[in-house]
Amino acid sequence: METLRDLWNKVQTRWTALDGRQRMLLGSVVGIVLLSTTLTVLLANHKKYAVLYTSLDSVMANEIISRLDENRTPYRLENGGRSILVPVDQVHSLRLELAADEGVFTQSKGYEVFDQSKFGMTGFMQQLNYQRALEGELARTISDLEEVRAVRVHLVLPSKTMFTEETSGASASVMMRFNPGMQLTPRQVTGISRLVAGSVEHLDVSGVTIVDYHGNLLSTQEKEEGGEMSGTQLEVVHSVEESIRRKAQTLLDRVLGPGESVVRVSTEIDFETIDRNVESYDPDNSAVRSEEISEELLTESQEIRNSVTNYEVNRTVEHIRKRPGGIKRLTLSVTVGGTYAEGGGEDAPKVFVPMPDAELDKLGSLVKNAVGFDVERGDQFHIASIEWNREYIETQKSELQKAEWGALIMQGLKYLGWVLAAVIFFLIWKKTLNSLSTAFENMRVPEPPPAQNAARPQPAGPAARREASSVVDRLTEVMDANPDETAEALKTMLANQES
Repeated sequence: METLRDLWNKVQTRWTALDGRQRMLLGSVVGIVLLSTTLTVLLANHKKYAVLYTSLDSVMANEIISRLDENRTPYRLENGGRSILVPVDQVHSLRLELAADEGVFTQSKGYEVFDQSKFGMTGFMQQLNYQRALEGELARTISDLEEVRAVRVHLVLPSKTMFTEETSGASASVMMRFNPGMQLTPRQVTGISRLVAGSVEHLDVSGVTIVDYHGNLLSTQEKEEGGEMSGTQLEVVHSVEESIRRKAQTLLDRVLGPGESVVRVSTEIDFETIDRNVESYDPDNSAVRSEEISEELLTESQEIRNSVTNYEVNRTVEHIRKRPGGIKRLTLSVTVGGTYAEGGGEDAPKVFVPMPDAELDKLGSLVKNAVGFDVERGDQFHIASIEWNREYIETQKSELQKAEWGALIMQGLKYLGWVLAAVIFFLIWKKTLNSLSTAFENMRVPEPPPAQNAARPQPAGPAARREASSVVDRLTEVMDANPDETAEALKTMLANQES
């Protein structure tokens, strides 16, 4: 207790020796240290949360939350309850645990519905369970795709009766939700349609309808109502046109340079499928197939002779099958620029000079050969040298340059702000350290003078502090040199004070 009391007395003595400015600086330092320590402890004990699952529907989110409540796992909800966050050190273990729980993500049951079949079920209930199982198995298979997040399958199966021989076709509807930033390609959509059609009896690919959660139709039929082209046919047309345009554009870019020509292509594709047998006869070209001659002798001078000749008429049988996808007609338009000549005066604008006809003809011949131009097919081609409106391009270039300069200026101001902040912080910190060092130097309280010199006036100011400091130093040296005598002297002094 005496030690604590002496320490407290020393602190009070040194605190009273400080002026107001020094006290404020020392209090600020102590407050900053305490605040930093408190923040460090709070951050060390604070739990960091990470996303467990996001973009959940209400049913699945409720199921996951119920599982977390059962395990007493802390969690937080964000994004209107569609995102669930848990402590970062439990994310992976919880994902594995929830993935193994069939009741969370397995919303549709498959053939396991027959594991709990009850005795006495009617045929209608058995058929209904079979349909549910088939829908669940298809949903599970489709949901294994990386792009698919959730899927539902609805089947319409034909009913079988003993009084009808013909069975109506089945149909299927598939609704899918994709993971963020993912979509199915047309080949994947076609693959899903064939998968569903191949898994259901009496189901054709045309009877499968696939939509997303926004109601957009993903599957395509061979022919839409009104004889219009289907989505697949439009994709074929666009693919053919883009291939032809790219051939012509790359050729012109090599000859004229990039951005000096524009190519536009329009095609008419033949999607008709023809499958026929042709059998023709040529009576002018015939061949003897068989000949039969019979002779009958009536008398020595009479004889009957019969001759039968069978001719085979020339017959030709042809099997003609026409595949769809051929180009019926091609229309190609090419626009090229020209050159600019100086005007009549110094301030006169430049005059556009179109490309000569001979060069246009050469370019046209090159483009025609590159794209497979056919006059007999009815293809059309046109090339022209026209002055382009470059005002819009120049405006866009100037705007782009302004935006780039603005971005550079903002980036420079950002870095300059960081540098200024660092310099100001350094100056403030340096000034604070200087003030603190000065304050700690002035915190040493001079020892009282000996009793025999009490009547003598003591010098004031820095000289007094230096003298007191030298006395303390000498006393410290004596105490270090004679530790035993110093201890005995202190004991004697304390005993005299207590008495």
